[in-house]
Amino acid sequence: MDEEGFIRGEQYIVGGFQLNMPNCNPSVLANNGLILGANADGESTDHNCDIDQIRANVKWFVKK
Repeated sequence: MDEEGFIRGEQYIVGGFQLNMPNCNPSVLANNGLILGANADGESTDHNCDIDQIRANVKWFVKK
């Protein structure tokens, strides 16, 4: 999540998204997102997400 959109205020947020999948935060997230993977020790790894499943479960919000 790009928290800077929240820090700078509503006029800075150009869009957002919500991901409706198990174990995902249901909040609307501002601006940009990045999919990361991690192992049991918390070290970065490749993610094992199905991109088509993510595309089918993301809801986009665009500021007009």
